[in-house]
Amino acid sequence: MRHAKSLVRGIDPDHRLHGGLDGSRRTINVSDDHGGSVAAYSQRWKGLAARGVNVRIVGKCQSACTVLLGYIPRSRICVTPAASFGFHLAHRTDMTAVLWNAYAADIRGWINAHGGLASQLKWMNAPAPTAISTDADAPSG
Repeated sequence: MRHAKSLVRGIDPDHRLHGGLDGSRRTINVSDDHGGSVAAYSQRWKGLAARGVNVRIVGKCQSACTVLLGYIPRSRICVTPAASFGFHLAHRTDMTAVLWNAYAADIRGWINAHGGLASQLKWMNAPAPTAISTDADAPSG
């Protein structure tokens, strides 16, 4: 099965099937991560990115967790069908700026299209699976 193109372009939901997460690098699974200190998460992900880790999102990544999108290259992120990202305003304005500046333009566009950052979480889910078309499915003509 393949997945529909993600709103988070460049993060391949089938990456895990293509062998892109090679055994030479450490892979970190992110699941049910409710965030915390934006400064601490920024420092953590900046350090892990420098070490070349791969990241597999296998569940919820919300709040400060989402700052990883600004540090880990998309080519090293796997988004599984169970993945979701929860975006919201940080408690401090300067930390909201850190989050906002970490997000790529397409992610900021998605957030803005859904009402912008607010105190309530805005959830971006993994793309829905779609079937692969085969020659047998093609119309005859």
